[in-house]
Amino acid sequence: MENPVTQEQNITYTQIPAVLSEAGVTSSACLCGGIFYSFAKPGKDGSKRICRRTYSGIKNKIGLPAATTSRSLKSLVKDDFLIREGRSAYYFNTEKCGKIRYYYLPDWIPATVFEIKRKNKATGETFVVNRKLTYTADRVFALIYTQCINKKNYVKSCTVSHADIAKELNVSLRCVYSAVQEILGAGLLHQKKGKGSSSSTYNINKRKYPLLAKSLIKKNNTENQSDTAIKEKADARKRKAATDERRRRASDIDRQYAESLAELNYKKASEDVEFNAAEKDIARLSMEIGIAEANTGVPAAELRTELKAAKLRRKAAMRRLSYSESAFKPDTGQKEKDKELHSRKNLKD
Repeated sequence: MENPVTQEQNITYTQIPAVLSEAGVTSSACLCGGIFYSFAKPGKDGSKRICRRTYSGIKNKIGLPAATTSRSLKSLVKDDFLIREGRSAYYFNTEKCGKIRYYYLPDWIPATVFEIKRKNKATGETFVVNRKLTYTADRVFALIYTQCINKKNYVKSCTVSHADIAKELNVSLRCVYSAVQEILGAGLLHQKKGKGSSSSTYNINKRKYPLLAKSLIKKNNTENQSDTAIKEKADARKRKAATDERRRRASDIDRQYAESLAELNYKKASEDVEFNAAEKDIARLSMEIGIAEANTGVPAAELRTELKAAKLRRKAAMRRLSYSESAFKPDTGQKEKDKELHSRKNLKD
């Protein structure tokens, strides 16, 4: 038998909702529900994930016959886990399922015919059976596999007892024992029994399924990197928001400071007789020039000469008072520059 994993470069997974096992749903219905959950896509309104997989599509994916698929879907719809929409659309009832926790099952596992080694209890001889894993064995493998890939320290093993598996999947101990023997016979896992304990440690068979074992490391790294990236992005957004708020407040303070400083400088300069007279002459001459040129259409040369002289007087008065033009204009956002250009010694009483 060819190893399907050696030819698959990208291993995809079916996500089996744990809520189905907790409710005592049959193994085939759990796999069927996992297919519909894994391949559901958001609808137009985005409020529900809809899956439109046909019976033949499910059969090709996990090997479920059409009759079994039909019975599984009917039971899921009857138990209100799935809600049917139209002729072939289904979506999960999120109100009943709540926050969904699920088990990972590589897609090729249910549809692959394995060479399962079995032992004849009567004679002790070992023989080989070519067949697919049972649906319960698929769920047990998905549980152990999920425990392996969820290890944060990248330990590709799972220590669990048959009783824990039976309680988690809501099946009998006999079914769990039979499923574990199938998985071990297919060579998917190695088992190391604990000393003086009912728990056993299971490891992926890296020699027979190397890419399946590598996918554990890749998935662990991807999930941890994803969690780290999400946390880092959230922290970066918080830092950026805090920085923007500080800058906004600093900008408001700078604007108020610049406006009050420009107003104070102009008030101090207006107390000087020469500066005040020059300001009044500039305002009066600017108005007269505008009226005269509007009426005659000819430039008022004499008035412009007087305006130029008034501007020179104003400039001389500002130089004497140690002011520049920027001293009367708010320079928003440059508080330090304003302090240097307009120090306290320039604010003469």
